[in-house]
Amino acid sequence: MPALNRSRLRATAGAARNRIQFVLGQAGFPHSSSRMVRDAARYWSGAHDDRWLNDSHWRSGSVFDGTDRWAVMGQEHLQLFHSLRRTMGEPAAMKRIVDWGCGGGANAVLFAPLAEELIGVDVSADSLEECAR
Repeated sequence: MPALNRSRLRATAGAARNRIQFVLGQAGFPHSSSRMVRDAARYWSGAHDDRWLNDSHWRSGSVFDGTDRWAVMGQEHLQLFHSLRRTMGEPAAMKRIVDWGCGGGANAVLFAPLAEELIGVDVSADSLEECAR
């Protein structure tokens, strides 16, 4: 009999739980807003495992390892931003950009040169430090 892989089992159970919660929400049985806030706070302040690093868009997350995905993600967002700005005719110069949910900084690194000041906002102090790096 193969050895029990606890981390794989835990990940599978977590994915099943998430799917069940999604289906229940779609069926009209969502969690309370206080439960969702508590769950989100627990997740974003919890262990910095690989899933968390990936979800936070840290360059050290496995989904970015050995690829240019981290840089491409920021470039795609910058292109979208420039497309939107072109719809404004002659937009004013930007004094300040607020990067809400800055995570690992993929956007911040490209947006910072466009304004006098870039403010990174995130629920995780560790992500703010990573973004600054």
